[in-house]
Amino acid sequence: YYERFSPYQDGERLRSELLHAVTRPAAWEAELKLRVSCGWRISAIRGSFADKRSDYIVVPNCHADQAFGILLEPEGGGHFSKKSSSALVGGSLVCLQAALLYTSSSGERLVRVHTWSSVTTPSILTMLKSVDLGATLSLIAGEAAERACSPRDGGLAAARRGVEERCRRLVRDTARNASAAQAEVVRLLPLYALGLMKSPA
Repeated sequence: YYERFSPYQDGERLRSELLHAVTRPAAWEAELKLRVSCGWRISAIRGSFADKRSDYIVVPNCHADQAFGILLEPEGGGHFSKKSSSALVGGSLVCLQAALLYTSSSGERLVRVHTWSSVTTPSILTMLKSVDLGATLSLIAGEAAERACSPRDGGLAAARRGVEERCRRLVRDTARNASAAQAEVVRLLPLYALGLMKSPA
């Protein structure tokens, strides 16, 4: 996005970005299949794709400048049950496996598999130490973008309210369970969210 585009000031940057866009390695006609540990489920997938099911998306053009956000939650919507209680025990692993079937620029049909795992914890303080503010805001922005593009979900006004409410809940819940120093990272979230909503892009 170029606000008040000027060919004299922004021309070289535009040329560089266009050159990068047409020469970067890319995967074509990609299909991404996801699997997650027993006791967990995929609640949402954020990103740009052509078709989606709960654990499967189709991506016509996939490259290194793209990112997908995958939200996981315990089966049962976060409530303890016989099936999900073991998944919520501190120290247990949650694993996600992603298999990407794609066509390379040379016409080969290839598969790439990536497995990610993380240790779960019931401790709010431990969780706060590993908060990635950029990733958190990216997921909030993706949810807002989906809502803004859907008149059925309330459009742009509802998207803005959703960002505000999500930040309010995160900061409130953090303040209840952590000291000011421990909550320092999350306290910056409203500032970043305000910048997101004020951005002309």
